Amino acid sequence: MKISTFTAVVAALLAGVSLFADFNALLLPGSSLWESGAEEIFAAAPKGCFTWGDAQHKTLEYKAFNRPPLKIGIVVPMEITVRLNDEKKVKSATVRFYNRGDSGATDRDEFKDVLKQVTSLVESMSGNAPSRRSSVVLRNEKVNTRAWDCVDRKLTLRWMQQGFVDLEIERPGTEGIKNSIKADVSQDELTAKIQTDPDGTVYFLVPMVDQGNKGYCFASTIERVMRHYGAEIDQHVIAEMAKTDSSKGTNLYTALDAMRSAQRKLNVKLTKLYLNDDFSSNSNFERLLRTYNQIAKKEDKPQIKIKNFTKRGSFNAQKLFASLDKKTFTAARARDKVGMEKFKNDISEYISRGIPLCWGVLILPDPTKPNSPFGGHIRLINGINANTDKIVYTDSWGKGHDKKFMPLDEAWGMTTFLFVIQPSKNK
Repeated sequence: MKISTFTAVVAALLAGVSLFADFNALLLPGSSLWESGAEEIFAAAPKGCFTWGDAQHKTLEYKAFNRPPLKIGIVVPMEITVRLNDEKKVKSATVRFYNRGDSGATDRDEFKDVLKQVTSLVESMSGNAPSRRSSVVLRNEKVNTRAWDCVDRKLTLRWMQQGFVDLEIERPGTEGIKNSIKADVSQDELTAKIQTDPDGTVYFLVPMVDQGNKGYCFASTIERVMRHYGAEIDQHVIAEMAKTDSSKGTNLYTALDAMRSAQRKLNVKLTKLYLNDDFSSNSNFERLLRTYNQIAKKEDKPQIKIKNFTKRGSFNAQKLFASLDKKTFTAARARDKVGMEKFKNDISEYISRGIPLCWGVLILPDPTKPNSPFGGHIRLINGINANTDKIVYTDSWGKGHDKKFMPLDEAWGMTTFLFVIQPSKNK
């Protein structure tokens, strides 16, 4: 949604056009929002607008790009997330009016105009109640808030300059941003999340966040970890901190520096466990290919020669990786017995403490599928079966990606980095 379209959206609402029919009424102070569950949310919006966001049935999601329209006049908001508490009643709702990743970039004046109009909207929703302002700076990026305390709820407008504008609707008495973004969980609470399947798989589920159709895998992964620790911080804040490009993704080193700089304010500690150096230099990559070719030769499979993928000084990495035999590549990486054993031990240690591992991987292209994905990606490891040597992992792609399995050697073969973010001070 372009900014000019968004301006028309807000203008229509301020002119008295219904937000999302009956769903709009639930957002207003004095409504039955806190007594509502999933059934009431589904019924309040047009059929198909909201879907479950996770396997645990703790979130309901609306995304404009693939759902029936929730109209404001003739257009729609970008995203809505409704979170449920343990009693399956609404805990909070977030309406995302604009974010750089989904809506596209805007200039300073356009963003200022959008913010002004959304502020007027929220003032109207609050009944012109008094408000208070607050902010927090995370790695030189300022997160601004303006909060209205209504009779039965708190309305919080949040924004980062040219990054995003959203409205958080929460129960009364919720904390301000400086405390709400902090990890706040005890070791007993983390341990209580751990489950064991009959086959010996030890795992836990991590709050699901869907990155959508943008390159926010790092940002959404960090949001999930922080929500696992009881913090209220979302991917759009992380994306601004990490200088994420919605198309190209995130530079790992920039992102890790951003998280390190914010550790104290987030009450977390970042620990790097592994960084794959096979791709850090030509000599290291050639060493890996030599191992690959030794195995390929023994198994009578085609060997890889870099010169065959270089033309006029230009190296076609995607074509080379598409030519790799996945099993042979996994076997070549598995020659590093010490590294793979440490990988397994690190996973077992942190999973036993209820701490998810941030797992960077290289996605190899599928030679049988044109334009198949190729490149770096980040996931979470959230379990392991030490008896069968399988890991449990999860992608930030919405419901259905909460708990997936992969053989340990295959997982090690695609690993580019591994780190954990854990609470620096437990309750």
